This record gives sequence, structure tokens and C-alpha cells, in this order.
Amino acid sequence: MAEKEKGEDGLVAEIEKKITDAFEVFDRESNKTVDVRFRPIPEDVILHAFEALDENKCGYITKEDLVKHLTEEGEPFTQEEMEDMLAVALDPEKTNALHYRDYRI
Repeated sequence: MAEKEKGEDGLVAEIEKKITDAFEVFDRESNKTVDVRFRPIPEDVILHAFEALDENKCGYITKEDLVKHLTEEGEPFTQEEMEDMLAVALDPEKTNALHYRDYRI
């Protein structure tokens, strides 16, 4: 009976270690909590990223270029995600483009 309990304790300890190891990936502050939000990206870093995509250096990214970058680079947006994002990001009154400087704080 004691051997069975010892075996069960070892199995429990092994499972607890696997769970702890899996969650440590999300504990960015090493405080035994799961961090579900990323820290905000500084505005100048975001602005620099938009400027890198703005090949003509005109202060905006066309809808076509934006769709191209978001569907062909990195983790691609789904069609639904793309439609939702474009509906709020593009300025239909100006040029139907993303005027990224308009989003500065």
C-alpha cells in the first residue's frame, strides 16, 4: 500500500511540474501569476513601424498595401479580422487609407 501511495505522489509531483513549466512561459514578471496582457508598445516604436511600411513617405498607408502586409506577412489576418480592422482604421473621407499620424496620443 505504501508503494502505491509513493508512486501516486511521484505522479502528482510530475504532473505539477509539467503544469508549472507550461505556465512559466506566461509569467513574464516571475511572480507566479499568468500575465494575460502584453505591455503597451511605445508610441515611437509603433510610429517607426508604420513609417517603415509607408514606402512613399506620405504619412499614410493605402488600403491595398495594408491588406497586402496583413495577409502576407507574419501571422495573416482572416478575412473577418481584416474587414473589422479596415472598418475602423481607414478614413473614407480622406483617401480611404490609414493615416497613421492621426492615431498619435
